[in-house]
Amino acid sequence: FILPSPPDIPRTRIVAENNTIDVYWSDNSENSIDPITKIKDFEGYRVYLTSLGFDVTQVPNLAQDLKLVAACDSAGNQLFFDTGFDSIRLAEPVYFDGDSIPYYYRYRIANIQNGWQYAVSVSAFDRGNEETNLESLESSILANAKRVFAGTPANKEMKEHEPFVYPNPYYYG
Repeated sequence: FILPSPPDIPRTRIVAENNTIDVYWSDNSENSIDPITKIKDFEGYRVYLTSLGFDVTQVPNLAQDLKLVAACDSAGNQLFFDTGFDSIRLAEPVYFDGDSIPYYYRYRIANIQNGWQYAVSVSAFDRGNEETNLESLESSILANAKRVFAGTPANKEMKEHEPFVYPNPYYYG
């Protein structure tokens, strides 16, 4: 049997900073070919985030806890929101040390509480197929979910601002 399938799962990279989470992803989903129609029917991306404290109030269930925070799709085809990708597409792809994947998109999640765990995910969805009455299919939101903790960056000038103990000498007893 050949069954319909959603676009490939976007390859993601998460970068946590002070009160922000930057979500980067590649454009591999855009080259997905529908196994039934044999055409590229990619439509857009959705970004998901859990709420503050999702992991301490009860047993986490990521399928329920991930909430949609952003959606962007192809412009001009009268499907979904017609937002386009200008707000998330980078002028040049970004590469990270030790990672050969080019990341073409970035979405910044601001006003995040430092020190708390969040989960982040990016999915890709297609146009669906009116002829076969098939609704839009979305890649799994659990497949690339990553947990992240926002916070202040590490001290890069360690020699200039060395940590110290106070009082020094410290006595325990």
